[in-house]
Amino acid sequence: MKLAGSWPVPSMGTSIIIRPFRPRSSMFSMPQESDPGQNKVISKFSNRSISRELLKRSNWLVLIFLIFAVSAGFDYWRSANIEPVFKSVSIPDRLDPSKTVTKQFVSYQPSYYLLSILSSAGYALATSVFISVFFISTLESGRIRGEKEAIERLGEEIREDIFGAVFKTVMPAEVFAAVKENIIANKLIRRNVKWLYRFSEENDKIVMRQKTSYELHNLGHLLSESEVVITSQPDANSSQELISASCVTSRGEVVSRYCHENSMKSTGIEISTDCDRIQTTRVTVRVFPMDYAHVEIELKSVYDGFVQSACFTKLPIIDAELVAHFPKGYSFTVFSSFSSPLNETSSEDDMRSYTAKGGILPYQGYSYNLVRKNIANSTLDVAPAPFGHNQTTD
Repeated sequence: MKLAGSWPVPSMGTSIIIRPFRPRSSMFSMPQESDPGQNKVISKFSNRSISRELLKRSNWLVLIFLIFAVSAGFDYWRSANIEPVFKSVSIPDRLDPSKTVTKQFVSYQPSYYLLSILSSAGYALATSVFISVFFISTLESGRIRGEKEAIERLGEEIREDIFGAVFKTVMPAEVFAAVKENIIANKLIRRNVKWLYRFSEENDKIVMRQKTSYELHNLGHLLSESEVVITSQPDANSSQELISASCVTSRGEVVSRYCHENSMKSTGIEISTDCDRIQTTRVTVRVFPMDYAHVEIELKSVYDGFVQSACFTKLPIIDAELVAHFPKGYSFTVFSSFSSPLNETSSEDDMRSYTAKGGILPYQGYSYNLVRKNIANSTLDVAPAPFGHNQTTD
């Protein structure tokens, strides 16, 4: 059987699918408030940049004005103080070389020409500086504007998603997308998870009663409401049934409860069977913002010969415990892929217990098997693959 949502239900012919918890409202972003300190930094940067830009432009404009003023002063002084000198020159007539023609020329003192050159150079220099300053200022303004926009975008990203703004710079985008979807953006987390297995022998078969309980915490600011969907289909070699299911908020409000003896007394539970004898059970789960609810599911499964299955989690877990009770003469083994070690805390002839302190990431899990010791020492000398064919997804 397969379980997608929260608990392993290892039954050979039963398929269990538990949809991952998602609130009806989006949990990918929380209401954000602007950071006054950050806005102050951005405003301070912008004001300083603008002040520097205006100061530079003012300095250049003063220089250009001085150059123009000096050049204009040269022009005015040479025009007002240097008088032209009129000279007459006799030259041969072009038509009649025997005759001479008198021509008058206007000339100035050398200082007049020097001041003219200086004033023309000053005008040209002032014009060049003006054009250069305008062009450079335009480029500088664009650069400052780009830096300001980049800082504002970074600030917006930090306000919206501080993890994204930081981690996108240190890991590939594809990896970050998976981390964001499964860890950062997921506002639901399980705490103090306990998997309790009780195995017994009945009519040459192994009966397993499996109870999973945990606190489901909602770290977001939105109500999280979803359904745990369990589907099963019995066959000739195995069977499975739901014994109990409940979701109770921290305030004591019963969101859902399943009564095995009398389904009419159940609340928040919807059970239906289709034409292929596939039974679907829907358990309502509701967690208020910044609160938690206690969830508990108990299932009963029947196996032939030995048990081999696996369990994975779709939500992050903090602290977990696994306890297995089984008849003497059997061997119970667990293989874990948790990021936090699953340490054995107790080992007896009919009981094993394990604990994992710390965080467990989504899609990590464990496999387990239960076989008779004589079979384990002979036909199953090689341990089954850590995640075998009867995998279940939590």
